[in-house]
Amino acid sequence: MKRNGDRYEVNLPWKEDCLPSSNGYQLCESRLRSLHQRLRREPPLLSEYNKIIQDQLKTGIVEAVPPEDLKNDNNTTRSHYLPHVAVVRKARETTKVRVVYDGSAKASKKERSLNDCLQTGPNLLPHVFNMIANFRKNIVGLTADIEKAFLMVGIQDDQRDFLRFLWFDDPSLENPKIIHLRFTRLVFGLRPSPAILGPTIQHHLKLYKQSEPEMFQLLEQSFYVDDLLTGESNDEKSLVIYHRAKKLMAEDGFNLRKWKTNSLKLQRAIAEPECVTKSICTSSGNKEAYESYAKSNTMGLSANTPLDGDIFVKVLGMNWNTLDDEIIFSFTELYNYANSLPLTKRSVLKVTAKIYDPMGFLSPLTVKMKILFQELCIEKTIWDIELKGESLRKWKSFLQDLILIDCYRIPRCYFARQLVDIQLHGFSDASVRAYPAVVYIRSTYSDGQVEVRLVASKSRVAPIKRQTIPRLELLGALILARLVNKLKSLGIESHTLLWTDSMTTLCWIKNDRVWKQYVGQRVDEIRRLTHRDSWRHCPGEINPADLPSRGLTAKELFTSNTWWNGPNFLHNSINQWPEMTQPAQTEEEEIQREAIKTEKGITHSMVNTGTSDSLYRGIGKIMDIERYSNITKLLRVTAYVIRFADNLNKGVRKQCQEN
Repeated sequence: MKRNGDRYEVNLPWKEDCLPSSNGYQLCESRLRSLHQRLRREPPLLSEYNKIIQDQLKTGIVEAVPPEDLKNDNNTTRSHYLPHVAVVRKARETTKVRVVYDGSAKASKKERSLNDCLQTGPNLLPHVFNMIANFRKNIVGLTADIEKAFLMVGIQDDQRDFLRFLWFDDPSLENPKIIHLRFTRLVFGLRPSPAILGPTIQHHLKLYKQSEPEMFQLLEQSFYVDDLLTGESNDEKSLVIYHRAKKLMAEDGFNLRKWKTNSLKLQRAIAEPECVTKSICTSSGNKEAYESYAKSNTMGLSANTPLDGDIFVKVLGMNWNTLDDEIIFSFTELYNYANSLPLTKRSVLKVTAKIYDPMGFLSPLTVKMKILFQELCIEKTIWDIELKGESLRKWKSFLQDLILIDCYRIPRCYFARQLVDIQLHGFSDASVRAYPAVVYIRSTYSDGQVEVRLVASKSRVAPIKRQTIPRLELLGALILARLVNKLKSLGIESHTLLWTDSMTTLCWIKNDRVWKQYVGQRVDEIRRLTHRDSWRHCPGEINPADLPSRGLTAKELFTSNTWWNGPNFLHNSINQWPEMTQPAQTEEEEIQREAIKTEKGITHSMVNTGTSDSLYRGIGKIMDIERYSNITKLLRVTAYVIRFADNLNKGVRKQCQEN
């Protein structure tokens, strides 16, 4: 990576001794002709497609291949052509068409594509869970993205011929002339592009590590590919972030745009400089500057649903209503997709896999689908055979639940205002079907008001090989320990209490006895991640983790105050919480079953050497009992000695008789 002018330039990360099998010209030309025929049926789309490429030519993102390079390009491995295709989104008010390049294109399976010859690179992306959890900490949320982020990273001159593509000088003609173009910038369709962009941004940010350490630390933790998710406790601090982040990133060609916030005051303060920069405001009807650049529609409103660009923002696949500062759930698109599928086991898996819920807000509902799929696997249901009986009823019931989820919303921020005390409360539970964990944040404000909000949950389906309930309860406690530890590592520092309704699990965690391998390994990890004194007993009837352990319908879930706001006792003073109950006694059957039976201590006994039998006389002189670690070894060796002496005596007697 090197600096060239106002941007960074990189080399493509090639695999050793690997180049594409061919330059792909024939395949690229064939696809181009087909694309041209399709776009000519819709002239506005063709015009917009051409405009995108022409704008890239003007800005230097692509360039014409020099004629001398075309004349001398006799070796098919010196260059490569990328086919491209139009992704049309007619429902969008802007950007109805996008040019997508195919780095994996090849004429046959035996050939090597460009992507086949490039290193994928390490996955340096932060976990979506971490990003969303951090984003919810800020009273004032602030989002943006880098304009054409991948295209802001340059490609060094000697690598550009591998990023060629074909277009027309005048695409409006029936038989236009083909022109050869090539990228000077990083193409999104290449396998290593995400692994190149991330380190490039991090490298740029490190330039300010010494001069602006606070801003460096904040931005380093706030980027997910080209998306920025950050915020602060008030408008003033958030406005500073806006100005500093925009300035720092712009110094190397990364333009942060589409700024959105839940603060109306801050949005107005940002709108003025953004309008000056863009020479146009959102009030003029241009929503392009505020439209989300990338992201997933698996959770949230349908891609075909028109949104008010001033209110709704897609944040890592979730819909954020900035006006009300709420996260909105909607599965209308998923419901329509599910209804188009046959009623089979394969469809159950497809729909379940498409449910995007990184924070586990819908665990009591989604766990039912996981359990259904496990049941189908246990019954060895054929993949494409139509479901029948109880399985079919459960499947249809879940599809109806998807409709009821539509437009359900929860608060984005954990806190409503400035607070004086924070506590994390985690709960775990288990049933024969699943073992979940759920975490709440308890906030106490200066006026004494207490507020409890759901932070995250995790749930696992019980193993097919049946385990005892105490063991499953221990697994629930384990994922709770992991979940709480992850939240603490994100800077959500607070007093932490962990609750379980299993007295056996409490005994395993709090007791110093040595447990068998299965229990011992999990208890050791729980103790590493949490303090044993933080674990307490919660009666099962008020344990919110009980809800995902047995599953809820959509109606039950949305009306469950316990799930969304925690158990009632958390809203009361500490003296009204469940009393600290002593864990189960170690003598109980389940606990004894998992305890390692300690060996008896070594017992030293005096050997009687004064016996009338001369055979055993003086054995204490032969054997030193201090050399043996336990009585079993001593007895075994003693038996060998006695047998040897007895055999020796028999031999002497036989010899005497013969003589």
